[in-house]
Amino acid sequence: MPDLAVYNLAFHNGLHAGTAAVRADTSAVTFSAGTLFAAVLDVMRRTGLDPATIVAPFPRTEAGAAPIQGSDPPWLLTSAFPYAGAVRFFPMPVPVQAMFTAQTLRDRGKDIRGVRFISEGIFRQMLAGSLMDAWLYPSATSDGETKGVAIQGGTFWMAADEFDGLPTSIKPARGLRALSRRIVFRRTSVPRVTVTRAGSAGELYHVGRAAFAEGCGLWFGIHWRRPDDRTGRSGSTWRSVWEGALSALQDDGLGGERSAGYGAFKWSQGGTVTLPDARAGEAMILLSRYHPRPDEVTAALTGDRAAYELVSVGGWLRTWDGAAQRRRRLWMAEAGSVVGVTGWPQGSLVDVQPTYDNSAGAVPHPVWRWGLGLGARWGGGV
Repeated sequence: MPDLAVYNLAFHNGLHAGTAAVRADTSAVTFSAGTLFAAVLDVMRRTGLDPATIVAPFPRTEAGAAPIQGSDPPWLLTSAFPYAGAVRFFPMPVPVQAMFTAQTLRDRGKDIRGVRFISEGIFRQMLAGSLMDAWLYPSATSDGETKGVAIQGGTFWMAADEFDGLPTSIKPARGLRALSRRIVFRRTSVPRVTVTRAGSAGELYHVGRAAFAEGCGLWFGIHWRRPDDRTGRSGSTWRSVWEGALSALQDDGLGGERSAGYGAFKWSQGGTVTLPDARAGEAMILLSRYHPRPDEVTAALTGDRAAYELVSVGGWLRTWDGAAQRRRRLWMAEAGSVVGVTGWPQGSLVDVQPTYDNSAGAVPHPVWRWGLGLGARWGGGV
């Protein structure tokens, strides 16, 4: 069973996370495992740890080279997903349509497609392969009650018996149906002004911001394999290094617009989540983005049960050894995808060091992006 040590992040001033649209006036509401890993790796380096020592236990794919098989990763990492009080949410599975009857898909297909996050209770029902018709939240015209309820207009879908775990900030005064109008997060576009050097003229622009309701935020999980192993010359354990990095990131922040206070958070431990483990030859639902090694592609992505969403991952890198530059772009399977299990570990860290000519000069070290798959055994239909 993969036990996930849960870490909660409470963002009291909102956050600005990049989106595929590459627009400053919008913001995503979650962070990928790649963003978390890059931020923590940066902090670890600043505290004196050698990045080469940190990544040594992990499988790696360097630019223009064959994959390097790491010995045994001491930990694996999920992406960050929303929580509301004691209720954790997971990504909506890609093959969710297979868990409804044809009638429900005809009648409620638009509602089903609008769900982005599902509660742990709903997630466990899907892992077990249950048909979800009776769990789907009531439609606007329905008079009956079901086992499921909606939050934020159906963006969130949770089990009705998880209601008591919600924070008071989003609990309605009466009736589960009123939850649909409650907000876990809100996106806004904040006006900002930049002043030019020539003539001190002001230019208006907008920055996207995602803000959470009180008692809500993001959580991620670490699957500790060897948390008490020592990390290189520092003598510190992996667990202490990770938690020290989170403490440093509290003030640094995650995402963009950190100089305006976005992305700053307080972290706390949120207990443990135990999920069914997937063995080689079975299927798993991803809780992190996954970049298969060449020898994994066929088994992971072409099996009968595979159902995945590909995402193009690019963006900018920051390094203490040169100017900011664009990373090489990767195609990865998104969290919520179902892939075949090839063994342990699955996927790799990928070197996205720029290979183009740049007047700022080449980046003199690898730039690692997280691509190791972590997930739970999938019993749902495809």
